[in-house]
Amino acid sequence: MMTDTAMMLTANLFSSDGKLPIRLVELSAAGTVATTGAPPPRGSIAVLARNHQRLFCTVEWVEGERFGLRFDDELDDWRMEAFVRTEDRGNRLTNGSRLTVLDGGVRQGIVRIAA
Repeated sequence: MMTDTAMMLTANLFSSDGKLPIRLVELSAAGTVATTGAPPPRGSIAVLARNHQRLFCTVEWVEGERFGLRFDDELDDWRMEAFVRTEDRGNRLTNGSRLTVLDGGVRQGIVRIAA
């Protein structure tokens, strides 16, 4: 089952380099793929913040503006849903980005966000 909802997921990444606004491209219980102008270096320890959720993580890889984060602790169902929830709680924003929930939904799959 695949569900699309218009939205864009942004977050802040805090590391020794300071606060960095990022855009999430894919999200799973174990980690995320994100983009930003100047990602932190591979191996950096960081905290990902969104919707009052704080996730400790490590930068696993960097390719240009894209990079992968591995969470220290996997997200359970409640934290995953809280992390992807939009401010209007209706999962509808008007910026044109698309959220695709793969493999049966947030609870079982990967969330892919595309412009």
